[in-house]
Amino acid sequence: MGENTHIQAAIAATRAVILPEILTIEDLCRFLNKSPSACRRLLREGAIPGRKVGRRWYVSDKALLLALAPEYEQTQPPTARGPVPLPRREEP
Repeated sequence: MGENTHIQAAIAATRAVILPEILTIEDLCRFLNKSPSACRRLLREGAIPGRKVGRRWYVSDKALLLALAPEYEQTQPPTARGPVPLPRREEP
């Protein structure tokens, strides 16, 4: 639990300043400073976890920040090409 303290702090700070809880492609483009086509490619390839609903992509702020954390690649098993499921919300 102590290992994720810095990630949780980053999530809280980032949500308050920059990120909504659920990002659209437009939000993701602003955050990553990439084009919409580059963001869609990253989502399709599973490099960024997201979910496609109809024709639109949605990304959880927590999943995005965890995916960008250096520990993420070491702790996550390799995935098949494609979208990665978003983490479930913990019930209080």
